[in-house]
Amino acid sequence: MRDFYKSIHNKIQKDKIQKYAHWASKPDIKICDHAPVTIDEVKQALKWWEKKGYRFGYVFRSHCVEKAHYGNIVISLADQNFDFAKSYGTTTVRHNKTTKKIYWAQIFLPENVRERVLEHEIGHALGWHHSSQKGHILYPSWQLGGWGDAGLKNVLNLTREHQ
Repeated sequence: MRDFYKSIHNKIQKDKIQKYAHWASKPDIKICDHAPVTIDEVKQALKWWEKKGYRFGYVFRSHCVEKAHYGNIVISLADQNFDFAKSYGTTTVRHNKTTKKIYWAQIFLPENVRERVLEHEIGHALGWHHSSQKGHILYPSWQLGGWGDAGLKNVLNLTREHQ
């Protein structure tokens, strides 16, 4: 476990959080029918990010049968391949490495979602790396994380109609 956290910290620049990609427009939030969160729980997590200047499209439930989810952040239940010993959630982000625009993101959660995990994973779905600051929402360890939000303001300053 120690090596796991050491490798994560080697990828984090000391005391600086970085964004590796961004959305060109407001992503819709698709909650798969089998996801372990309700629409209200997701809306509450999104409000945390909206206070930082981020905007989102529709929040809705879906069967999630398609493979590509362009324009969406998809929230689903983690499958049996998920390593529950190392993580409380994980996010996959598909983006263009040249333009840094995000096409879609998928958040995988276990059946029992801990406090702050959904907000943390939404941060990754918005294109943020982990933070090196203990107490930060994007700190890689849940036990040492918190509600800190330094550096997370929407730096693109997109208007509501363009974001």
